[in-house]
Amino acid sequence: MMGKAYNGQVWCFWLLLGASLLLCPSCKKEDHDAPAVALSRPADGHTVIADSTFIIEGVASDDQGLSTITAILYESITELVVQSKTVPISGLKQQFRFEMSAGDRYTEAGEYSLRVTAVDLAGNHGAAFTQINVQALPLAYWGVAWAGEQGGGSYALHWMDTAGVVHAGPAGIQRLAGMIADNRSGQLVAVQAVPGILRAWDWEDFSPLFQVDLPQGTGSEAFTGLSMEGTQYFTSLKVPPYLRSYRNDGAPINDTEEALHPGTAILATKDRVYMGLEGIVGIPLKLDAYDAAGENLLATQLLDWAVEEVQELNADQLLVCGNLQGQGKILVLDRQSLQRDQETDAVGTFVAAATANGRAWILTDQGVYEYFATNGTLSAALVSGSYTALGVDATRNRLFLGGMDQVGVYSGAGAMLTILAGGYGAVRFIETRYNK
Repeated sequence: MMGKAYNGQVWCFWLLLGASLLLCPSCKKEDHDAPAVALSRPADGHTVIADSTFIIEGVASDDQGLSTITAILYESITELVVQSKTVPISGLKQQFRFEMSAGDRYTEAGEYSLRVTAVDLAGNHGAAFTQINVQALPLAYWGVAWAGEQGGGSYALHWMDTAGVVHAGPAGIQRLAGMIADNRSGQLVAVQAVPGILRAWDWEDFSPLFQVDLPQGTGSEAFTGLSMEGTQYFTSLKVPPYLRSYRNDGAPINDTEEALHPGTAILATKDRVYMGLEGIVGIPLKLDAYDAAGENLLATQLLDWAVEEVQELNADQLLVCGNLQGQGKILVLDRQSLQRDQETDAVGTFVAAATANGRAWILTDQGVYEYFATNGTLSAALVSGSYTALGVDATRNRLFLGGMDQVGVYSGAGAMLTILAGGYGAVRFIETRYNK
């Protein structure tokens, strides 16, 4: 009898122990097994245009239960993330299918890696990888804007949309020293020399967006140039600090103490900021290159004339222009070292320059010429006459020439297409708007 009772007690013990294990989550075996992921789309080597969507499809499975699936698109070399997306999943096995954007309008062409990671209920991760090719979003023309001087240093703004309709903007803007189309933010941005003001308007309705006043600019020339890179504006000034940067909402970012002389012109690129500087007693005029933050001086090219315009000609070269006693000067410099590749006299007095797709145009008081950087030569005059501003539509190979109360639209070869006439005054700045 006692043996039977003992066996019954043992049986009850194991029965109760098993029940307690089932009811006690902390007593269960811990889950350390990663879920499995199999991708069916996109295929390795799939091609997609930047800012468009592509489909991610596959199957995830786990013996304890799934939680989420996350896709991350990143540059294969730098591992910089350009896009990510997470969607919920559940169960032990689930097919997933969702869309994700291939970066944004500014994502560069190249090979990118796609990592798709499943996470189970215990937080374990399992991933699958594939490579895709991203093509740059094609550039598209969205309009052109210009500023006309109406006398006494007072300017009025106008812009023309893709339908050819001209829109009038604010007037009475004093002493413009620079203007740019911020295509990323949809803003038209300008700097006023006197008093020192950085201003921005909505591109389409000209509603004011922000204004930054410089107290030390009142009564004297302050801003002399304006450029932008990414979401930052860079300005050159004639009052210290001579190089400053701002966010695209007008908030100040940095004042650069490395720029020790008044600035005359500025160009911001992805890795460097270039600024023309006035000389002081015993020191010549020059062009300086700073790192992307504008903090450290990297290279210098000494000059005997003031830089009036500096533009990025291509990935390896800069176009630098100005005047020496009324004679236009054109320099092509190595972008890294600032060493001279070409040096050319313009035909007459330099007025403005424009670059697009590795090509360059020079406007002088004699007309507009194409400049060939490979051998430092100028074409015959594409359009002859006296003009005050130059702009380029890189997508349609068109030139915009500003004059008195008009903007002329020409082909890249100089054939007249149309004349936009109106009470603009002397057109001094022309800026083209694009989709990116």
